[in-house]
Amino acid sequence: MIVRRTSQRLLRFPPGDPVVEQIFLYCLGYAAATTGVLVHGWILLSNHYHVVITDVRGEAPDFFQKLNQNVAMLIKRHFGLPEEIWNTSQTTSTDLSNDECPSEHAVIERLVYTLGNAKTSGLVRRWSQWEGAQSRPEDMGKRVVRVRRPVCASPRTTLPDVVELPVTVPPAVAHWKRSELIALLHDELRRLPEPERPLGMKRIRQQSIWDRPAAPAHKRGGGSRIAGSRERRLAMLAVLRAFAEDYERALERYRAGEACVFPRGTWKMVRLFNVPVEIEGGTDPPSVAA
Repeated sequence: MIVRRTSQRLLRFPPGDPVVEQIFLYCLGYAAATTGVLVHGWILLSNHYHVVITDVRGEAPDFFQKLNQNVAMLIKRHFGLPEEIWNTSQTTSTDLSNDECPSEHAVIERLVYTLGNAKTSGLVRRWSQWEGAQSRPEDMGKRVVRVRRPVCASPRTTLPDVVELPVTVPPAVAHWKRSELIALLHDELRRLPEPERPLGMKRIRQQSIWDRPAAPAHKRGGGSRIAGSRERRLAMLAVLRAFAEDYERALERYRAGEACVFPRGTWKMVRLFNVPVEIEGGTDPPSVAA
């Protein structure tokens, strides 16, 4: 699951604005189509988004860049904004895998968290009342969103006229009956705590893109990068620390002009300089490393 928030928590994505929804879905579809990322569910709130994805080809960094860059560019043109859209933090990405295979429980939990976020955030009484861009459980495995390029795009743009965004079933639960999966998600969404005094769509529609939430921001730290039990999170964070140490050692050798092999999972150095990467049982040739 990925999350990106606006600069200063400003409400740059007013729900009910059809162009804002068009921009988000167009950029999401374009990023997915050009990177092979599978999209399972999303919600666009007034100052951030949540999207649940599966990165099939190891192209997530490219997906993040294309989605966020194009959303920012088009939103700025739509509203005539001179400044940045996103905050200075990187896209928050929460790993849902378990031994490199997505956990069924984690995937279901994050889908419910995503689709029901307007309800749990105290914005609406029922999750389906949200009027911004939001997928539905029944979209998975059936709906293909076809979106035209927004008219606010530059006349010199190379972006395609139309993109298609299939809403796919997560591979971790692809063996489930689709009807049972949809019923489970609806049940879990109904069980989410109902806010005592939701803000309501009428008041939300009256907000300006220069407004921000009155409540103070939660201290988020670095964000939860791993989903699951405490034991699993600690184990996976240890793996990430080991990767970072191996990467720094390989980078030092590379800068010194010495022979080196980067750890499995290296992305940017492969893209920029085609460096060799470790694989199980050997080393990836530079030409096929991913």
